[in-house]
Amino acid sequence: MRIITIDYFSTMEPIIKNLTPTQLVGMRLKMSLSDNKTFLLWNSFMPRRKEIKNSISTDLYSMQVYDASYFDNFSLDAEFTKWAAVAVNDSANIPEGMETYGLKGGDYAVFMHKGGPAEGAKVFDYIFQTWLPASDYVLDQREHFELLGSKYKNNDPESEEEIWIPVKLKKELIDKTKIAVGLFDKLAESYQTRCMDVSLYSDSFNRFCDSIAKQDAALLELACGPGNVTKYLLDKRPDFKILGTDLAPRMLELAKANNPTAVFELMDCKDLGKVSETYDGIVCAFCLPYLSKEETAKLLQDTSKVLASDGVLFLSTMEDDYEKSGWEKASNGEEVFMHYHKAEFLVAELKYNGFIVIDQQRKITEGRDGAPVTDLLLIARKA
Repeated sequence: MRIITIDYFSTMEPIIKNLTPTQLVGMRLKMSLSDNKTFLLWNSFMPRRKEIKNSISTDLYSMQVYDASYFDNFSLDAEFTKWAAVAVNDSANIPEGMETYGLKGGDYAVFMHKGGPAEGAKVFDYIFQTWLPASDYVLDQREHFELLGSKYKNNDPESEEEIWIPVKLKKELIDKTKIAVGLFDKLAESYQTRCMDVSLYSDSFNRFCDSIAKQDAALLELACGPGNVTKYLLDKRPDFKILGTDLAPRMLELAKANNPTAVFELMDCKDLGKVSETYDGIVCAFCLPYLSKEETAKLLQDTSKVLASDGVLFLSTMEDDYEKSGWEKASNGEEVFMHYHKAEFLVAELKYNGFIVIDQQRKITEGRDGAPVTDLLLIARKA
C-alpha cells in the first residue's frame, strides 16, 4: 500500500489554467459520496465511448456538478451529478442514451496527481483544507473534473491524472481599476444615455467656470467618461482648451464624438504625477468613488503640483462613511468596488496640499437600489 506523505503534498502545487468553453458528450448519474455510483457510470459509458464520432481527443472527463450550497453544507449524503464524458467539436449525432453538456470554462487550479483511487480522499482533503485556504484563490461555482489522459490507469498506483478545481481570485487581490475600466467600456453607451445631462450640477459647474478669469484657459479633465462634463463646460466657456483623459477606450471614443473641439487621451488619473504640463483648471467629476483614501490623497497631492498658481480644482464624489465602501452591483449585474468619502477628509487633504475651498455643495440623488445618495461637490483654488 502506497503512503502519501507531507513531502508528496509539498510538491503538489497547481498550475492556474484558463479553460475555454468546451462541449462534452457523455452519460451522467445522480449520486452521493455515501451512495457512490461512479463504477456503475463508467461501466455503462466505456463500452460505448467509440460511438461518439466527433470527439477531439482520447482524454476522458470525470466531471462533478455540485449545487451552490454543496460545500457550505457538506455531507456524505449530499447529492451531486457525476458525468463520464469526452470533448467533442460539435453536438450533432449524439448516440442514443447520451447527453451533451456545455463546460463553461474559466480559471482552474490544475493538480497533477499520481496514485490510485484509494488515495483520492487524502488528495482532495489537502486541496480543500490546506492549499485553497492558503492560496490567493477561492472556490468558484463551476464544474469540477478530473482529466484522464494517456497515463491514466484504473486502480494502478502508477496512474496519473489531472484534477481541475474551479477558482477565482480573492476579491482583495482583484485589480479593482481593471474591473471598473472593463465595466465602463461595456456600459459606455448606456452611461452616455443616462448621464449626458449634467444640469443637476449646473450651479457648481457655473461657479467653476466663473472662477477661472483667464481666457483660453488650459483645463485637464480626469476620468472624462463620454464627455458629458466636457460638453457642459465648453457650452459655457467655448474658449477653454480642454484635454480629457480616461482609461476606458470606448468612453474616449464617445467623448471625442460629443466634443470635436476638445482633445482626448488615454490616461490613468493615478499617473497624474507624471504629467509635466501645468493647467489653469482641473476637473475630477465622480472619479473618487473608484479611488481608495490613499489613492485620493495622492491624487490631490499630484493635482497641486500640476495646477498653475491660482488654478482651480473641481471635485465630485458620493459622500458617506469610508467604511461603507465595498463591492456593488452595476446596472448589468456585474460587481464594481465603490469608495465613499466624507467632506471632512477631502477638505483636510485639500488644505494640506495648499488649496482653499471656495465652494461646497451637496445634491441628493437616487441610487440604483432606490435609496438616497449624497453627491458632494467641491471647488478649491490653489493658494
